[in-house]
Amino acid sequence: MARILQTLCDEYETGIKVDQIVLQDVTPPESVKPAFNEVNEAQQEREKLINQARSEYNKVIPKAKGDAARVIEEAKDMHRAS
Repeated sequence: MARILQTLCDEYETGIKVDQIVLQDVTPPESVKPAFNEVNEAQQEREKLINQARSEYNKVIPKAKGDAARVIEEAKDMHRAS
């Protein structure tokens, strides 16, 4: 749904970026409520996992880059000293 809305916004060159769509007070028919709830739970789980992955990335990658830069500088210093 967000992709469709974003496509329309892009086509009309509105400059709007669709980040998320929140449906409030949505009451699906009883026959589809279980499936509706499963979809909502899956989407929430997906967002949770994406956020966890981003958090882990933000912890690990900058440290690894810093460590790599430090090791490279140490190697350069050792090379210059020899």
